[in-house]
Amino acid sequence: MSDKPKAGLVTAVVIAPLVVLCCAGPPLIGPAVVAITAWIGGIGPVAMVLAGILSALLVGSFLRWRKHGFAATGFIQKGKK
Repeated sequence: MSDKPKAGLVTAVVIAPLVVLCCAGPPLIGPAVVAITAWIGGIGPVAMVLAGILSALLVGSFLRWRKHGFAATGFIQKGKK
């Protein structure tokens, strides 16, 4: 029996989470860290979910602001040091 189909499947199982992490890293990592920290800290499930959602909104708005807002206001001038 050939190992080629198994090798492709195992590679896909290993690589798929890495691709997801690279493509959507900060919006996924931030809320996960907050939720795990809240869980370890003993916060209730509702507060934990709310903390995760709040951190997702904050991280997303910060990334959008950094990508569009901050550079567009003139604080960062591209090409000049």
